[in-house]
Amino acid sequence: MNQWWIDMVLLGALAVLVVLLFAFSRMGARRLSVQGGRGGRDKRETPPWLRDPHGVLLRQAGIMGRGGRAALWAWKVFFAALLPLIRAEFLVWFGIEPLYDHTSIYVAVIGFFMPELWLLRRRRRRRKRIENALSYFLDLTVALLRAGLPIERALRRAGTHGFRGRHPLGVEIELVAHEMGMGKDRGEAIAALPGRTGVADLRSVAGAVRMGLKRGSSIEEALSAQADTMRVKLRERRMRRINRMAVVALFPVLLCGLPVFLVVVYFPAFLRIVETLNMLREGYY
Repeated sequence: MNQWWIDMVLLGALAVLVVLLFAFSRMGARRLSVQGGRGGRDKRETPPWLRDPHGVLLRQAGIMGRGGRAALWAWKVFFAALLPLIRAEFLVWFGIEPLYDHTSIYVAVIGFFMPELWLLRRRRRRRKRIENALSYFLDLTVALLRAGLPIERALRRAGTHGFRGRHPLGVEIELVAHEMGMGKDRGEAIAALPGRTGVADLRSVAGAVRMGLKRGSSIEEALSAQADTMRVKLRERRMRRINRMAVVALFPVLLCGLPVFLVVVYFPAFLRIVETLNMLREGYY
């Protein structure tokens, strides 16, 4: 049986997957490059991870260190070789002779891109954790600044003691405070925070802090205003999620409740109609 059309559909789906993954990676790298160019940074001073789409994805997913890229490629090769073997064993278990045809190539390509899918999911979850904790972190930083601490110590204290465990926002803030302590410009240290996390809300926070440092205005007021804005955004995101979950929950309710409603309401009426018809028929005869 000629199944060339199945091969074409699978090839098209794999091509779309490859293009989407490449586009997402390049989009993140281009956005970070533009941010670096706006700040006047020389191309030679651009971090190595910023020049590679895989480096951007790994860094925003919270995987740091020089061995992350090598580990990523090792997992890609591992899954590309493992999935065809699992397919062959699965066919043998059902008594089918395994054939290494086009399907094995498709399965190998899917396994080759599985680590990127995992990284995209990990980056998404990390972004959500940072976005949900941002308003709380800003309120805590403002409280520490009003207590008389400088910006470096306030950030370090909020990042260290403000979160339980290794929270991603706490880790990034500790890194920013460490860079400030090592002598890096405070505006540049905070401006690099959105690029390392991929969170768009941090861009406005970094811009407000840099503007306050540049003009000598109150950083407390800027951070307090940003905290109010982030709190409103968080409330809106939660309301959208509640509305979306209500729509999703409507389908199982209809699926399970509609048959019960029909049985409870219409079935007794149907029995009454049948009894009435039987009585009329007996009376007629």
